[in-house]
Amino acid sequence: MNELNISCRLSFSKNSVSIERDATINVTVTGTNYVRLNQSIGTSEEAILGITDIGTQGYVFVKNLDSTNYVQIGQTNKLAVKMKAGEIACFRTSGALYAQANTSACEIEALIIED
Repeated sequence: MNELNISCRLSFSKNSVSIERDATINVTVTGTNYVRLNQSIGTSEEAILGITDIGTQGYVFVKNLDSTNYVQIGQTNKLAVKMKAGEIACFRTSGALYAQANTSACEIEALIIED
């Protein structure tokens, strides 16, 4: 099946230290829905809209579109994913997600795939 394909490549090199890591996974999903949105995230914790519009949340791709400030994403009171300006994150979720911007509102792009 493998309807969802996720790839990640990380390359680090500084001074005389370097390392690279590549990984690809193929995920079979039972759902057929997804939500794609852009949302302005304020400096108070708020729900990421649309995630509850799909039955069982699966993978989430988020990009911080702001050029200055960072945004944090996670479950309520547990904003564990921090994305600086322009950064991305991809992870599996199991429910509602919340976000909070630092200093001033940040625009995010999010893609949520039904599991």
